[in-house]
Amino acid sequence: MRKPTIFMFFALIISLFLVQTLKADNVFLKKINVVGNRITKTSYILEKVTLEPGKTYDIDDLMDQMSIIKSDLLQTGLFENLYFDDQLDNNKNLILTIKVKEKNYLFLGPEGEIYYKKSGNPDISVYLEYVNLLGLNNKIKVSFPIYENRGLFINYRSDNQRKLIFESSVELKKLRSDPVITEDYLTTNFYLIYNGLSNFYNLGSGLTYNRYIDSAFILFPFIEFGSLKKPEDKDSWLYSRELIDIGYGENNDLIYGFSSNICYFKDLFLQIVFKIGVSFDYLDGDVPANLVLSNISRGYPAYYITGNKRISPKVELIIPLQWFPKLTISLFVDSDIIGYNNLRFIVGGGAGIRWFNRYQNPLIVDFAFGNGLEINFSKKI
Repeated sequence: MRKPTIFMFFALIISLFLVQTLKADNVFLKKINVVGNRITKTSYILEKVTLEPGKTYDIDDLMDQMSIIKSDLLQTGLFENLYFDDQLDNNKNLILTIKVKEKNYLFLGPEGEIYYKKSGNPDISVYLEYVNLLGLNNKIKVSFPIYENRGLFINYRSDNQRKLIFESSVELKKLRSDPVITEDYLTTNFYLIYNGLSNFYNLGSGLTYNRYIDSAFILFPFIEFGSLKKPEDKDSWLYSRELIDIGYGENNDLIYGFSSNICYFKDLFLQIVFKIGVSFDYLDGDVPANLVLSNISRGYPAYYITGNKRISPKVELIIPLQWFPKLTISLFVDSDIIGYNNLRFIVGGGAGIRWFNRYQNPLIVDFAFGNGLEINFSKKI
């Protein structure tokens, strides 16, 4: 055998070896299955899956996409855990199975505030919330006041689509301002949020109809930057929400204003997070009495001070317990600078717990000192 023939023979062997090696680094995805979802629709889960059956994928790219899919599905808050099971059929084609473990979707508990001082009345409710309505991650919440006030609050949120979120709420209450007089009010809200432009910001708009002595319509377009949750690849992050109010009151008089909320988060160590934030609010014009700006500091009853201008700095330290991960401790200081022409300053602070258990997500209990003692059961941004 001549030398060129020998060289060609070895070249052919090497080429065949390289082709087989390259083939081994790719896989044909034949099918995707979903199991373990008793309530969540399979179609909803597959909306979050970027892989497509019938395509060939590089193994490294496949693994990266599976990691992203797992993160996206866990961020929906519907699953305790999930993992992938991959099998090859007789033709070496991949059959990928997504196995999910669903959470409990029914929550109930207290919300509102209780004050231990004569200047404030308890405003406490019991809520019932279902967070996976129709298996599409739609949320419905019903709250009932249980003290002097009577009424009903219903909130519905639909975010089963990737880019568009719809939310609406209706609140109907009878307020007992003294032992004899009761006052009725009705507030309805509608929101549309579009998050298809970027993972960093959302665009949205809301509409409020309020009836309390006088009626009012208020439109408020807004934009959100950043996230309230910790990104996986960052130790510090920001969240901001900028909003403009424009509307009219009972006599077609103008209502106008703006709201700006900025928060900075820093993961210090052992998952302990330091949070500092400030909100700026201005609302003027023919504003109904139950929509005027009031203090938001924990430790003070609502409407302790009212005004058309408000600045609210806040500092908080969030401490997860390493030996009991479902329990988080919160240390906080709230303050308000609020008023009309003459601004007043108040400050409150205290400590609280966040307990993520089967029927509260989470149960919030804050003990705040300001104008007396407040026990707070509501989420405060």
